[in-house]
Amino acid sequence: TGAERIIEEQNIPVLTHPEKVMRTRRDNLYERFSDFNGVIVPKALRVTPRYRRDIQALIEKQQINLPCIFRPVGGHNSEGMFLIEREEDINELERYAFDGREYYLIEYIDYRDSDGKYRKCRAVYVDGELYPRHLFVSDDWKVSMKTSLEGAEFMEQEKFFLENFKAQLGEQAV
Repeated sequence: TGAERIIEEQNIPVLTHPEKVMRTRRDNLYERFSDFNGVIVPKALRVTPRYRRDIQALIEKQQINLPCIFRPVGGHNSEGMFLIEREEDINELERYAFDGREYYLIEYIDYRDSDGKYRKCRAVYVDGELYPRHLFVSDDWKVSMKTSLEGAEFMEQEKFFLENFKAQLGEQAV
């Protein structure tokens, strides 16, 4: 990639080499971890559709099942994500540019907790050690800082996660 070339030419030190970052692509995570016992990894396809009907064909051929999430490659913070729940929803994809851009199709897994809330936690590895970053709680399936619920109850849940994340996630998951 261009980033790898610049790093090599300029002899720039990096925290995470682009080659390792590429291994964390959504489609690669499914390929690498879908067989892990006790871990649910949604199937993800990286596609370059030319027409809305290309998405329809993938669903009809059962290469991806409904419901699924359609999102631009490289997007962050839930921007541009669309949940295709039924085949009729594919018509809504007309708002996207099918001009050679890449998109992901990702199986949607309903991950609401027993209280009906969605939770998303993040952790990072630094020098081989796992550190918790945040826990967001939302009423929306597109959990982000923007959709995160406010209030003492949710702040306490995040604080508990940050202080006890290994016990909360379980040793096998960690």
